Amino acid sequence: MAISDSGAVPNALLYLFSPGTILGLRFVKVQPSHRGLGAFLDALSQYTQVMSFAWLVNSFFYAMLIFALLTCVSKAESKTV
Repeated sequence: MAISDSGAVPNALLYLFSPGTILGLRFVKVQPSHRGLGAFLDALSQYTQVMSFAWLVNSFFYAMLIFALLTCVSKAESKTV
């Protein structure tokens, strides 16, 4: 998620390393319903929803990536034995 906070990172790397942040920004939308302090709380709520979604998607993405990597290593190791 630290990569997604940097403005200097190209979009291709952002999509590769943090797909949950991009998906969260595109699909999790909360419409502000208040003014003043309530608008701040609405924005804070939207931020927490986006980051929670991003964390879940990134966790799933990296779990699948690690699983695929370990499966490939296991198959390569079983062929050599």
